[in-house]
Amino acid sequence: MITISHTHAEGTVAEGTSKGDGAGDVLKANGFWFRYGAWRIRGSRDRMSSWRIEAAAKALRAAGFEVAVEVDDTPRPTAEVEAERAERADSRAGRFAGYAQNAAKRSAAAEAGAREIQKHIPFGQPVLVGHHSEAGHRRVLARIDRGWDKAVEEGRKATHWEGRAQSAEISQQYRENVYVTLRRIDRLEAERRRLARDLDRFSEDSPAYPRITAKLAQLDEQIAHWKAHVAAAEAAGKKVWRPTDFAKGDYIQCGGSRWHRVLRVNTKSVSLRNPDSPNLAPVPIPYDKVTGHRTAAEHAAANLPEGGRA
Repeated sequence: MITISHTHAEGTVAEGTSKGDGAGDVLKANGFWFRYGAWRIRGSRDRMSSWRIEAAAKALRAAGFEVAVEVDDTPRPTAEVEAERAERADSRAGRFAGYAQNAAKRSAAAEAGAREIQKHIPFGQPVLVGHHSEAGHRRVLARIDRGWDKAVEEGRKATHWEGRAQSAEISQQYRENVYVTLRRIDRLEAERRRLARDLDRFSEDSPAYPRITAKLAQLDEQIAHWKAHVAAAEAAGKKVWRPTDFAKGDYIQCGGSRWHRVLRVNTKSVSLRNPDSPNLAPVPIPYDKVTGHRTAAEHAAANLPEGGRA
């Protein structure tokens, strides 16, 4: 019997297949891939795809297999999910950095070997065609070429894995960025409002009612977790700009040393005079791009014109 199971910790896993029984082809056609000794749906941790599970089970039964489906859709605490995600990212970055170091060592060794062989050939020495040394000379040149080819190939591998390691580190840093978190909170709150409206259309004895209420509870827990993350960052000294920090006529910096006058304060940004022409529409600057702020009085005291450097 083939068992397709799902938990938030393990994701969706199909077990009970045998090599050559044909089940793998069916599972692969339905979004599964073989990893860590079992067939899995990639990216299914903490995200259940019920339609994909049902489609795979139906296809397996049609192919003559006996299938059992076991689903536990109980969500994990967001803190546990994020801690595991960060641990996996750190492990992935370390693993890729190790690959990069090994490739760099192999590249250096291949280059050193090629240079060592080259030292024994006088500079500009041609191949003496027809001489008894011709065959040996050509073999030595071929060894040098192979050495340099391997050095270049391993160097490219090192560069590739260095990039992968940096991406793993940056992706986790980006996920924990305060302004990214604020946008995530906005999305979660928008989804919560939509589900709350949907819930009003169902009675308590409707099959959809417990599913929606469970999702609402999960969203509440996620929103609370990320708001606590932002609060902790602010407590640690991170400045989070909000509309209440600005007023029309204030001045801000946004990545450079120049100061720009605020024309309008928006929900997600401040609008500045267009630097190309004052007759063009104002330029919106998101709050996460603001690097400095002065009130109009503070800027006047600094005696700087609009667009002046600090």
